Amino acid sequence: MRTCGTPRCLTVALVALLLGAAGCDRHDAVQPPTLHLGEDVCAHCGMIVSDVRFAAACVVDQAGVGYAGVVFDDVGCLLDYDEQVTEQRIVQRYVMDYQIHTWLKAEDAIFVSSRRIHAPMASGVIACGMRADADALAQQYGAEQLDYPQVAAMRAAGVFAAPPGGSAAGHLDQPR
Repeated sequence: MRTCGTPRCLTVALVALLLGAAGCDRHDAVQPPTLHLGEDVCAHCGMIVSDVRFAAACVVDQAGVGYAGVVFDDVGCLLDYDEQVTEQRIVQRYVMDYQIHTWLKAEDAIFVSSRRIHAPMASGVIACGMRADADALAQQYGAEQLDYPQVAAMRAAGVFAAPPGGSAAGHLDQPR
């Protein structure tokens, strides 16, 4: 058997090895789903996703079948779905930037929470990608700023904000 010890052969072998290793992490290739405003149905509450500013999504690994995008009309619906998923594993979570309407990875977003924010399912939560936007919205709404783990903890504790004047019309503000 003939072996190759030349620098060119070693370079080719190293490049092939690196490309193979890079292909092992499929999570790097995960992208948010395409949102069809006015057509997509929230996977949790069943409402039509009609206000891009509050949309959320996740990508789930369907146990060897591939990835699938799941859309929501409110961050609260994503959080509720996250608690209930058993057969599918969430690979990535996305939220829509309230100001510029682009997907953000949920862990990179800055969340603003206030009873004065009228989200589709009354979560009172919006997401921002830039600190200046979050600061301005927090000041406008008299709101607090949170990261994704804090928002998830609030949801788990049943502490989502209800709109002024009483309880929310949606399912998010019902006690667990």
